[in-house]
Amino acid sequence: MPVQAPLRKQVLQGYMPFGSIGWVNNELVVFHGSPVGSKAGTTWLYLWDLKTEPRGLLARSYHSCINDGTIRTYQLRDKGQIKPFLLGGPDFALRPRKNKPAPRLSSFDPSSCSWIATPILLQDRKWEALRKSEGFLDFGPRDATPSLQTVEHITADLKSRQDTGIRMEWPMLPQAMRAAHDGSYLIYDLNQSPADEQRWIETNNRTIWRLNRQMQGTPLNVPAGPWVGLGSGTISFLPSRPGVLITSNNFARNHEAGGAGLYLLRPGTPTQRLERGLVQEAAVSPDGCRVAYGFKPRLDTGIPEGGPRLVVLDLCGASPSAMR
Repeated sequence: MPVQAPLRKQVLQGYMPFGSIGWVNNELVVFHGSPVGSKAGTTWLYLWDLKTEPRGLLARSYHSCINDGTIRTYQLRDKGQIKPFLLGGPDFALRPRKNKPAPRLSSFDPSSCSWIATPILLQDRKWEALRKSEGFLDFGPRDATPSLQTVEHITADLKSRQDTGIRMEWPMLPQAMRAAHDGSYLIYDLNQSPADEQRWIETNNRTIWRLNRQMQGTPLNVPAGPWVGLGSGTISFLPSRPGVLITSNNFARNHEAGGAGLYLLRPGTPTQRLERGLVQEAAVSPDGCRVAYGFKPRLDTGIPEGGPRLVVLDLCGASPSAMR
């Protein structure tokens, strides 16, 4: 769908994204995908500078992660074998790397592309890792009864903890989405029950939290809108420089878009719909000004109809790259 000026949208033609999407920097997008019309199973890792054709970096690549401009990925080889690689600028040549097995009890941190072993003091707690040097969030004991819990921050050396000011019901799927442009986090529970959705609609409010660099939380009130309905599916939030991005799978029963799509919630203004349809693997650029995502207009759009498309949306109103 078109967006109002000064926002600009760029759609990549000829390639379908399948799997993760990320940013090496504010100009380079990395995605797994296939050329339109290619045989099934020919997925590549691509690098796209938004101005020229995407560059194929590695065939049969999967599970890629980006940290400080370096891509960590795996290549699936014959007989189920995998080989790990590193790719970094300016040439993005392949370099072998050692594959370190994950600790038995651990959590994957996408900001550092590493597995973080569960600290002993958090083994019976619901927790989420922040950036590697920034410690952990403790959401409370795993056997907590449904009630508001105090969310605490624990330093990376595990020697200190503090109250973040966040109060939320024990989360089943806690999220800590980091904003690279200012170092803050969006904190929320990805899981929403039908009762949670009904309460959101009735009260016209759902509270998520912004955690600043001092590890203090501020509530953010998200109104109800077409993105939420009973059984609306996954609703997620991403931080960007202009405001909070909302992605929703609230499709209509006939597979049409309904309320599904991408929205921008700016402070003090009505929520703006940016996309109508299936939005997947959304990723925000380091400066917070662009979002890249896979898109299909309908839930049942298949490969013969062209499959998904890779979209980059400029949220800050800068001059767009040449349209393709």
